Amino acid sequence: MTNAIKTISKKGVLFAIGYVFIKWLLILSVGTYLAKQGLWKNEYLFILPVIAVSAGLFRYLKKAPAYKIYFRKALERYYPKYAKELLEDIDAKYDELKVDIRFAKTSSNPMDKRLDLTAYFLALIMVLEKAGESFEQIRAVALFTITEYLRPKNKWQAFLKKLPVKLIKTSFGRYLIKAFAKKVGHRGNPEGFVANIITDTNETHGLGYGVDIIECGICKLFKKHNYQKYVSILCEVDKYTTNLAGLSMMRTDTIANGANKCDFRYQLQTNTSK
Repeated sequence: MTNAIKTISKKGVLFAIGYVFIKWLLILSVGTYLAKQGLWKNEYLFILPVIAVSAGLFRYLKKAPAYKIYFRKALERYYPKYAKELLEDIDAKYDELKVDIRFAKTSSNPMDKRLDLTAYFLALIMVLEKAGESFEQIRAVALFTITEYLRPKNKWQAFLKKLPVKLIKTSFGRYLIKAFAKKVGHRGNPEGFVANIITDTNETHGLGYGVDIIECGICKLFKKHNYQKYVSILCEVDKYTTNLAGLSMMRTDTIANGANKCDFRYQLQTNTSK
């Protein structure tokens, strides 16, 4: 998210500068001559933003997901001689899995959006297991990948990861939590997530925010392909993301371990600067 904001900001400034430059270049050169011939109107310059937006949209649709960079980085670290071939195998396996999560992009439940990344992780696990790698080796590669992906790359990203916690007890934050609760409390797809948002301070260690995952889309996807033993690896990531937000996580059990729900409860860290 923060990478996208930063990129959009830079591109916005560059586009504005470029647009003004090209506009006056055309007016002072070609436009002046054609205007004398009655063949030019300055309104034609509005075609420039249309072209730019169209080109940007095309690039966005064709652009590979940002997370793939970190998969490549992990493979180059653990398998420097075979990284390219492994990544190609993962891409091929992911293409097979996409049919199972194609609902995620348009699901009414925002939690389902994470299933695209989940499917790529499953593809990684499938490829490494087929190559004969042990559970612990697969776990090491997967955890390195996701922590590198989630790790803040600058102070701005670190700030944004802590921002939701700062907003929790504000009126705006409570509004966002209420809106989020409505969306995640309903099944967007039978293969996706369902969650209950807990706002009672007595049940959330005074924070006013907790989550009960009732149906886990990740568990469903892995179980569908008989890889449910690997779901616990992704569950480990929750502690890392919670820490980045300036919180400590308390969870008694998970669906991956056979429980009826994943109960996420949090406390503010005593020292969030670490």
